[in-house]
Amino acid sequence: MRFIGSGIKGKLWLGMMILVITILLTAWFFQIFFLKSFYISERENTLINEGIKIASVLAETNTLEIASAIRSEHFSFSDSIHGSIILIDNKKDLIDYVFLNNFESRQSPRIEISMRTRFMNWLNKDTEINTKINEEKVFAVTSGNFPRPSIIVGIPIKNSNTVLGTLILESPLAPIEESIFILRKQLTIISLFSLLLGTIISILLSRHLTKPILNISSAAEKIAKGDFDTSVNIYSNDEIGTLGRIINNLPKELQKLDNFRKDFIANTTHELKTPISLIQAYAELIRDLEGEDKKSRDQHLQVIIDESRRLNHIVEDILYLSQIEPDSIKLNSKDFLLVDLLRSTLEKLQFLATRRNIELILDVENEAIKAFGDQEKLYQVFFNIINNAISYSPKNKRVIIKVYQNARVEVVDYGIGIPQKDLPYIWDRFYKVDKSRKRYNNSTGLGLAIVKNILEAHGFKYGVESKENEGTLFWIEMC
Repeated sequence: MRFIGSGIKGKLWLGMMILVITILLTAWFFQIFFLKSFYISERENTLINEGIKIASVLAETNTLEIASAIRSEHFSFSDSIHGSIILIDNKKDLIDYVFLNNFESRQSPRIEISMRTRFMNWLNKDTEINTKINEEKVFAVTSGNFPRPSIIVGIPIKNSNTVLGTLILESPLAPIEESIFILRKQLTIISLFSLLLGTIISILLSRHLTKPILNISSAAEKIAKGDFDTSVNIYSNDEIGTLGRIINNLPKELQKLDNFRKDFIANTTHELKTPISLIQAYAELIRDLEGEDKKSRDQHLQVIIDESRRLNHIVEDILYLSQIEPDSIKLNSKDFLLVDLLRSTLEKLQFLATRRNIELILDVENEAIKAFGDQEKLYQVFFNIINNAISYSPKNKRVIIKVYQNARVEVVDYGIGIPQKDLPYIWDRFYKVDKSRKRYNNSTGLGLAIVKNILEAHGFKYGVESKENEGTLFWIEMC
């Protein structure tokens, strides 16, 4: 019962069985409602075609003697009629009666009185055939008034538009009934065999088709529970094979995501813990100060203020980064003067640069260069990049911001540089190039991740080039 349940295997089996049963029911419906009428219709068409041939032979010979007229032609139609040929004149008098199986011809006046009487009784009794004969047109009817249930076809025999008589072809219905009975019996046997064979094939096929799907389902459940060593052995090139390969790659991606989550928590904790510890330590120092040592108190309070600002900056960056992804950032884009935005950014960072005796140089090819984008968010981009350049530059160095005619911006510093192996990862959140590398002011490690998301939301190209102990160049193409 479980096999026929709600599982995919049961549904697939049930679907195939419904298809088999539908086909069989369609065949049975045809047999019951249409086969007999189809058989009779085909038989009528055959009799009409053969009757027209006989009538044309009779008309050409200008005689109403059937046996001699059709003996030379009987091979072309005798096998298809399987009945009798009756010839009557234009007064509906019986002229000839032929059994095709032995060409026994009974021509008037040699036709027995009893046969003539039976025929005339039948003809008089069947008003439908009488009416059809009077219309002098080809007709086909099914009659039960004939000595046996038969298909009756009438063909008028004409010569120079003169009706000489009517050719009546009679074919018994018994062989048709017998054929239909045999076909229905065969269909019953075929249906039972097809049902059995369809059941077996559908079970085997459903097992074969659902096995990889069930394996994938099982693997997905294990992965959901944290088992990242799970894999599936599916090598087909269809959609299931593609799904299998995706499932096999999923643990690696989830492992990366899990590692990133752990690193994010560890880095966030570390970044938050440092200023909190300093705030706590200097607050305790202020508490323990004796006397009126205003200078020491002010120094300690300044540390607390600086670390509070840094803590607030970390929290703001984390909140900002959690809210932006390239596909979800809403941009308020418009045209603006690129140089004005860069000058505004440099003004905000001038205090930090002056404190470390770092010269900020803006090298512009054209003051009127315009860019199209969200000015507020692009300010954040340039602020983070230039701030990084200042942060990783020794004192008494320069940071150069170059603006080219095609709206390409380069930020060049002459600081400690970035190792080549670390360049692809500097855009990741909290990625640390080398903990031993000296940084000349506090940073959250989130700045370049924010830069990446904003630039990708704009569709701008960006990149970085660096050599250790020589400096770094960040570039952005805003066209």
